[in-house]
Amino acid sequence: MGSRVYVGNLSWHTSWQSLKDHFRQAGEVVHADVMQHDGRSKGCGIVAFATAQEAANAIATLGETELDGRTIFVREDREAAAPRGLPAPGTRAPAPAGKFYGGGLPAPRSPALAGGAAAGGSRVYVGNLSWHTSWQSLKDHFRQAGEVVHADVMQHDGRSKGCGIVAFATAQEAANAIATLGETELDGRTIFVREDREAAPPTAGSGGRARAGTVQTSGCQVYVGNLPYTTSWKELKDHFKVAGNVTHADVAQDGGGKSRGFGTVLFGSTREAAKAIQIFNESEFHGRTIEVRPDQYS
Repeated sequence: MGSRVYVGNLSWHTSWQSLKDHFRQAGEVVHADVMQHDGRSKGCGIVAFATAQEAANAIATLGETELDGRTIFVREDREAAAPRGLPAPGTRAPAPAGKFYGGGLPAPRSPALAGGAAAGGSRVYVGNLSWHTSWQSLKDHFRQAGEVVHADVMQHDGRSKGCGIVAFATAQEAANAIATLGETELDGRTIFVREDREAAPPTAGSGGRARAGTVQTSGCQVYVGNLPYTTSWKELKDHFKVAGNVTHADVAQDGGGKSRGFGTVLFGSTREAAKAIQIFNESEFHGRTIEVRPDQYS
Protein backbone atom coordinates (compact mmCIF):
# COMPACT_ATOMS: atom_id res chain seq x y z
CA MET A 1 0.00 0.00 0.00
CA GLY A 2 1.12 3.53 -0.77
CA SER A 3 0.38 6.66 1.18
CA ARG A 4 -2.97 7.50 -0.43
CA VAL A 5 -6.50 6.49 0.55
CA TYR A 6 -9.79 6.53 -1.36
CA VAL A 7 -12.74 8.07 0.49
CA GLY A 8 -16.29 7.24 -0.55
CA ASN A 9 -19.83 8.30 0.37
CA LEU A 10 -18.90 11.98 0.59
CA SER A 11 -21.57 14.64 0.76
CA TRP A 12 -22.03 16.65 -2.43
CA HIS A 13 -21.08 19.66 -0.30
CA THR A 14 -17.78 18.32 1.05
CA SER A 15 -14.85 20.44 -0.16
CA TRP A 16 -11.21 19.41 -0.49
CA GLN A 17 -10.48 21.60 2.54
CA SER A 18 -13.02 19.92 4.83
CA LEU A 19 -11.83 16.52 3.58
CA LYS A 20 -8.25 17.47 4.38
CA ASP A 21 -9.17 18.82 7.80
CA HIS A 22 -11.09 15.65 8.70
CA PHE A 23 -8.20 13.38 7.76
CA ARG A 24 -5.60 15.35 9.69
CA GLN A 25 -6.73 13.29 12.68
CA ALA A 26 -4.80 10.35 11.19
CA GLY A 27 -1.55 12.11 10.27
CA GLU A 28 0.10 14.67 8.00
CA VAL A 29 -2.08 15.24 4.93
CA VAL A 30 -0.04 16.44 1.95
CA HIS A 31 -2.93 16.63 -0.50
CA ALA A 32 -6.70 16.10 -0.62
CA ASP A 33 -8.98 16.20 -3.62
CA VAL A 34 -12.69 15.66 -4.24
CA MET A 35 -13.35 13.96 -7.58
CA GLN A 36 -15.60 15.92 -9.90
CA HIS A 37 -17.44 15.56 -13.17
CA ASP A 38 -18.50 18.69 -15.04
CA GLY A 39 -17.76 20.73 -11.95
CA ARG A 40 -19.90 18.62 -9.64
CA SER A 41 -18.70 16.30 -6.89
CA LYS A 42 -18.80 12.57 -7.65
CA GLY A 43 -19.18 11.79 -3.95
CA CYS A 44 -15.67 10.45 -3.49
CA GLY A 45 -12.12 11.70 -3.12
CA ILE A 46 -8.44 10.98 -2.51
CA VAL A 47 -6.29 11.88 0.49
CA ALA A 48 -2.51 11.61 0.29
CA PHE A 49 -0.50 11.27 3.49
CA ALA A 50 3.19 11.79 4.18
CA THR A 51 3.66 8.09 5.04
CA ALA A 52 2.04 4.72 4.40
CA GLN A 53 1.66 4.28 8.16
CA GLU A 54 -0.53 7.37 8.38
CA ALA A 55 -2.63 6.15 5.45
CA ALA A 56 -3.17 2.82 7.20
CA ASN A 57 -4.09 4.68 10.38
CA ALA A 58 -6.72 6.62 8.43
CA ILE A 59 -8.23 3.38 7.12
CA ALA A 60 -8.29 1.90 10.63
CA THR A 61 -9.67 4.93 12.48
CA LEU A 62 -11.68 7.09 10.07
CA GLY A 63 -13.70 4.48 8.17
CA GLU A 64 -17.41 4.77 9.03
CA THR A 65 -16.95 8.16 10.71
CA GLU A 66 -19.24 11.06 9.88
CA LEU A 67 -18.26 13.96 7.62
CA ASP A 68 -20.76 16.62 6.58
CA GLY A 69 -23.67 14.42 7.62
CA ARG A 70 -22.63 11.25 5.75
CA THR A 71 -20.95 8.09 7.02
CA ILE A 72 -17.79 7.80 4.93
CA PHE A 73 -15.81 4.70 4.03
CA VAL A 74 -12.04 4.66 3.61
CA ARG A 75 -9.84 2.17 1.81
CA GLU A 76 -6.48 1.92 0.09
CA ASP A 77 -6.40 3.83 -3.20
CA ARG A 78 -6.00 1.13 -5.85
CA GLU A 79 -5.52 3.36 -8.90
CA ALA A 80 -2.05 3.29 -10.40
CA ALA A 81 -2.44 6.82 -11.75
CA ALA A 82 -3.55 9.81 -9.74
CA PRO A 83 -6.98 11.38 -10.40
CA ARG A 84 -7.06 14.69 -12.25
CA GLY A 85 -5.36 17.40 -10.19
CA LEU A 86 -3.35 14.97 -8.03
CA PRO A 87 0.40 14.48 -8.47
CA ALA A 88 1.46 10.86 -8.91
CA PRO A 89 2.66 9.84 -5.45
CA GLY A 90 5.47 7.59 -6.63
CA THR A 91 5.11 5.50 -3.49
CA ARG A 92 3.18 2.48 -4.71
CA ALA A 93 5.04 -0.81 -4.57
CA PRO A 94 4.08 -4.41 -3.82
CA ALA A 95 4.27 -5.17 -0.12
CA PRO A 96 7.25 -7.38 0.73
CA ALA A 97 6.58 -10.65 2.49
CA GLY A 98 6.14 -10.26 6.21
CA LYS A 99 5.26 -6.57 6.02
CA PHE A 100 1.83 -5.02 6.35
CA TYR A 101 1.29 -2.96 3.19
CA GLY A 102 5.06 -2.72 2.69
CA GLY A 103 5.58 -0.52 5.74
CA GLY A 104 5.69 -2.73 8.80
CA LEU A 105 2.32 -1.42 9.93
CA PRO A 106 0.30 -2.85 12.81
CA ALA A 107 -1.70 -5.99 12.20
CA PRO A 108 -5.44 -5.51 11.67
CA ARG A 109 -7.74 -6.30 14.57
CA SER A 110 -9.51 -9.63 14.25
CA PRO A 111 -10.61 -12.63 16.32
CA ALA A 112 -7.79 -14.79 17.62
CA LEU A 113 -6.88 -17.88 15.66
CA ALA A 114 -7.68 -21.10 17.49
CA GLY A 115 -5.63 -24.23 16.97
CA GLY A 116 -2.01 -24.56 15.84
CA ALA A 117 -1.43 -21.20 14.11
CA ALA A 118 -0.37 -17.99 15.80
CA ALA A 119 -3.13 -16.02 17.52
CA GLY A 120 -4.63 -12.74 16.40
CA GLY A 121 -5.50 -11.79 12.83
CA SER A 122 -3.42 -14.42 11.05
CA ARG A 123 -6.26 -15.87 8.92
CA VAL A 124 -7.80 -14.52 5.74
CA TYR A 125 -11.08 -15.27 3.98
CA VAL A 126 -10.83 -15.87 0.23
CA GLY A 127 -13.92 -15.45 -1.95
CA ASN A 128 -14.89 -16.06 -5.58
CA LEU A 129 -12.89 -19.29 -5.84
CA SER A 130 -13.34 -21.59 -8.81
CA TRP A 131 -15.38 -24.70 -8.06
CA HIS A 132 -12.24 -26.61 -9.08
CA THR A 133 -9.79 -24.92 -6.71
CA SER A 134 -8.40 -27.41 -4.17
CA TRP A 135 -6.96 -26.66 -0.75
CA GLN A 136 -3.51 -27.43 -2.19
CA SER A 137 -3.75 -24.91 -5.05
CA LEU A 138 -5.16 -22.35 -2.62
CA LYS A 139 -2.25 -22.93 -0.27
CA ASP A 140 0.30 -22.75 -3.08
CA HIS A 141 -1.15 -19.46 -4.37
CA PHE A 142 -1.00 -17.81 -0.95
CA ARG A 143 2.58 -18.86 -0.24
CA GLN A 144 3.52 -15.74 -2.18
CA ALA A 145 2.51 -13.71 0.88
CA GLY A 146 4.21 -15.75 3.61
CA GLU A 147 4.24 -19.03 5.51
CA VAL A 148 0.89 -20.79 5.12
CA VAL A 149 0.14 -23.13 8.02
CA HIS A 150 -3.32 -24.20 6.86
CA ALA A 151 -5.62 -23.77 3.87
CA ASP A 152 -9.14 -25.06 3.42
CA VAL A 153 -11.88 -24.75 0.81
CA MET A 154 -15.34 -24.54 2.37
CA GLN A 155 -17.71 -27.25 1.20
CA HIS A 156 -21.35 -28.23 1.37
CA ASP A 157 -22.36 -31.83 0.63
CA GLY A 158 -18.88 -32.44 -0.77
CA ARG A 159 -18.98 -29.53 -3.22
CA SER A 160 -17.00 -26.30 -2.98
CA LYS A 161 -18.90 -23.23 -1.79
CA GLY A 162 -16.57 -20.97 -3.77
CA CYS A 163 -14.67 -19.63 -0.75
CA GLY A 164 -11.99 -20.69 1.68
CA ILE A 165 -9.73 -19.85 4.61
CA VAL A 166 -5.95 -19.46 4.66
CA ALA A 167 -4.07 -19.33 7.97
CA PHE A 168 -0.62 -17.76 8.12
CA ALA A 169 2.12 -18.01 10.70
CA THR A 170 1.86 -14.30 11.51
CA ALA A 171 -0.67 -11.48 11.33
CA GLN A 172 1.77 -9.48 9.20
CA GLU A 173 1.77 -12.20 6.55
CA ALA A 174 -2.02 -12.28 6.57
CA ALA A 175 -2.12 -8.51 6.07
CA ASN A 176 0.42 -8.87 3.26
CA ALA A 177 -1.90 -11.40 1.58
CA ILE A 178 -4.81 -8.97 1.79
CA ALA A 179 -2.68 -6.18 0.33
CA THR A 180 -1.04 -8.14 -2.49
CA LEU A 181 -3.31 -11.06 -3.46
CA GLY A 182 -6.73 -9.43 -3.56
CA GLU A 183 -7.99 -9.19 -7.15
CA THR A 184 -5.38 -11.66 -8.41
CA GLU A 185 -6.34 -14.62 -10.59
CA LEU A 186 -6.53 -18.20 -9.34
CA ASP A 187 -7.81 -21.01 -11.57
CA GLY A 188 -9.35 -18.52 -13.96
CA ARG A 189 -11.26 -16.43 -11.39
CA THR A 190 -10.45 -13.04 -9.84
CA ILE A 191 -10.44 -13.67 -6.10
CA PHE A 192 -11.05 -11.25 -3.25
CA VAL A 193 -9.22 -11.48 0.05
CA ARG A 194 -10.16 -10.02 3.42
CA GLU A 195 -9.54 -10.57 7.11
CA ASP A 196 -11.34 -13.66 8.40
CA ARG A 197 -13.84 -12.53 11.00
CA GLU A 198 -15.02 -15.89 12.27
CA ALA A 199 -14.04 -16.70 15.88
CA ALA A 200 -13.07 -20.30 15.12
CA PRO A 201 -11.21 -21.90 12.20
CA PRO A 202 -12.65 -24.74 10.10
CA THR A 203 -12.62 -27.98 12.05
CA ALA A 204 -10.65 -30.94 10.73
CA GLY A 205 -12.90 -33.43 9.01
CA SER A 206 -15.73 -30.93 8.61
CA GLY A 207 -14.99 -30.19 4.97
CA GLY A 208 -14.03 -26.63 5.90
CA ARG A 209 -17.52 -25.50 6.87
CA ALA A 210 -17.95 -22.37 8.96
CA ARG A 211 -19.26 -22.93 12.43
CA ALA A 212 -22.98 -23.55 12.91
CA GLY A 213 -25.19 -20.56 12.29
CA THR A 214 -22.90 -18.87 9.75
CA VAL A 215 -22.95 -21.27 6.82
CA GLN A 216 -25.88 -19.65 5.06
CA THR A 217 -24.64 -16.03 4.95
CA SER A 218 -20.85 -16.01 5.35
CA GLY A 219 -19.43 -14.31 2.27
CA CYS A 220 -22.85 -13.94 0.63
CA GLN A 221 -23.56 -10.37 1.73
CA VAL A 222 -22.07 -7.18 0.30
CA TYR A 223 -21.90 -3.66 1.68
CA VAL A 224 -22.93 -0.88 -0.71
CA GLY A 225 -21.69 2.62 0.11
CA ASN A 226 -22.18 6.12 -1.30
CA LEU A 227 -25.87 5.58 -2.11
CA PRO A 228 -28.10 8.56 -2.89
CA TYR A 229 -30.33 9.38 0.07
CA THR A 230 -33.37 8.70 -2.11
CA THR A 231 -32.48 5.07 -2.83
CA SER A 232 -35.03 2.55 -1.53
CA TRP A 233 -34.37 -1.07 -0.62
CA LYS A 234 -36.42 -2.09 -3.67
CA GLU A 235 -34.29 -0.04 -6.06
CA LEU A 236 -31.15 -1.46 -4.48
CA LYS A 237 -32.44 -5.01 -4.83
CA ASP A 238 -33.51 -4.54 -8.43
CA HIS A 239 -30.17 -2.99 -9.38
CA PHE A 240 -28.17 -5.90 -7.96
CA LYS A 241 -30.29 -8.66 -9.53
CA VAL A 242 -27.94 -8.51 -12.51
CA ALA A 243 -25.34 -10.31 -10.38
CA GLY A 244 -27.58 -13.15 -9.19
CA ASN A 245 -30.32 -14.20 -6.79
CA VAL A 246 -30.84 -11.36 -4.29
CA THR A 247 -32.51 -12.78 -1.18
CA HIS A 248 -32.54 -9.54 0.81
CA ALA A 249 -31.61 -5.88 0.42
CA ASP A 250 -31.66 -3.13 3.00
CA VAL A 251 -30.83 0.57 3.18
CA ALA A 252 -29.52 1.71 6.59
CA GLN A 253 -31.61 4.42 8.27
CA ASP A 254 -31.15 6.74 11.20
CA GLY A 255 -33.56 7.05 14.12
CA GLY A 256 -35.74 9.42 12.11
CA GLY A 257 -36.17 7.00 9.23
CA LYS A 258 -33.77 8.85 6.89
CA SER A 259 -31.27 6.97 4.75
CA ARG A 260 -27.67 6.94 6.00
CA GLY A 261 -26.33 6.57 2.47
CA PHE A 262 -25.34 2.91 2.56
CA GLY A 263 -26.94 -0.53 2.58
CA THR A 264 -26.44 -4.27 2.27
CA VAL A 265 -27.40 -6.86 -0.32
CA LEU A 266 -27.60 -10.56 0.50
CA PHE A 267 -27.13 -13.11 -2.29
CA GLY A 268 -27.89 -16.80 -2.48
CA SER A 269 -24.22 -17.73 -2.88
CA THR A 270 -20.70 -16.39 -2.37
CA ARG A 271 -20.16 -16.63 -6.10
CA GLU A 272 -23.00 -14.19 -6.78
CA ALA A 273 -21.73 -11.82 -4.08
CA ALA A 274 -18.26 -11.85 -5.63
CA LYS A 275 -19.78 -11.22 -9.06
CA ALA A 276 -21.64 -8.20 -7.66
CA ILE A 277 -18.38 -6.77 -6.33
CA GLN A 278 -16.71 -7.26 -9.70
CA ILE A 279 -19.59 -5.69 -11.65
CA PHE A 280 -20.69 -2.84 -9.40
CA ASN A 281 -17.73 -1.67 -7.34
CA GLU A 282 -16.92 1.93 -8.36
CA SER A 283 -19.78 1.95 -10.87
CA GLU A 284 -22.31 4.77 -11.16
CA PHE A 285 -25.75 4.51 -9.57
CA HIS A 286 -28.14 7.44 -9.90
CA GLY A 287 -25.28 9.91 -10.27
CA ARG A 288 -23.05 8.58 -7.47
CA THR A 289 -20.01 6.31 -7.64
CA ILE A 290 -20.87 3.42 -5.32
CA GLU A 291 -18.51 1.21 -3.34
CA VAL A 292 -19.31 -2.51 -3.16
CA ARG A 293 -17.28 -4.80 -0.90
CA PRO A 294 -17.73 -7.83 1.34
CA ASP A 295 -19.90 -6.93 4.33
CA GLN A 296 -17.70 -7.14 7.43
CA TYR A 297 -20.69 -7.64 9.72
CA SER A 298 -22.38 -10.51 7.87
